[in-house]
Amino acid sequence: MPNPTPEHEPEWQQFLKRFRIQDISHRAGDYDVISNSGKTYRVVSKMGVSRDSGSYYFTMSCNCPAWKRCRHIEAVEQMRYAEALVNHDSDMLEIIERTK
Repeated sequence: MPNPTPEHEPEWQQFLKRFRIQDISHRAGDYDVISNSGKTYRVVSKMGVSRDSGSYYFTMSCNCPAWKRCRHIEAVEQMRYAEALVNHDSDMLEIIERTK
């Protein structure tokens, strides 16, 4: 997370503990998630257009060994959601809602 304020540091530490990760950093549109094991995994967000309805949809993937939705994706999604709420970013909230 980009430098939590001192009063939010305890919540950020609880968040990291809940998802069993050490840190999340935003890098060139993707997110690097450092697991408690010390390994760094990349969470990638991609946009597509539905052939049926023509609407946008978003997907997230992670390069960890999990075969399905993992805690790294969940952590990034929850962090993005919290940031969008704090910043009153309705566009980001809509993107999160459209993420598959």
